[in-house]
Amino acid sequence: MLGATLVGAKVHFDEQDRVNGQAVRQISRRYQATNGFLTAGIGARYALGRHLESVVDWTYNRNVRFASSMTNRYTTGNRYGLTPAVSVGLRYRFTGHPKPAAF
Repeated sequence: MLGATLVGAKVHFDEQDRVNGQAVRQISRRYQATNGFLTAGIGARYALGRHLESVVDWTYNRNVRFASSMTNRYTTGNRYGLTPAVSVGLRYRFTGHPKPAAF
């Protein structure tokens, strides 16, 4: 599997300091971030019936923004900035016609 993901996030919060129930300071903060990730890995599936299959994916993701090897080691545990992910699950297909396996 190969792919790319674009992630966006927005955060907004208000903060108030009060003295004896009276607001003495109010701060409103907003943050916004957009990040891209590249993904590579392997996946497998096994048909359990006409509509049901079990699936497992093992992928590595990498943020496309540059970070030093020290930052990568601190945030991902390795100097390359690769984050591993494993997913296991069941998939139900309503059509009953699974796609052919691609190898």
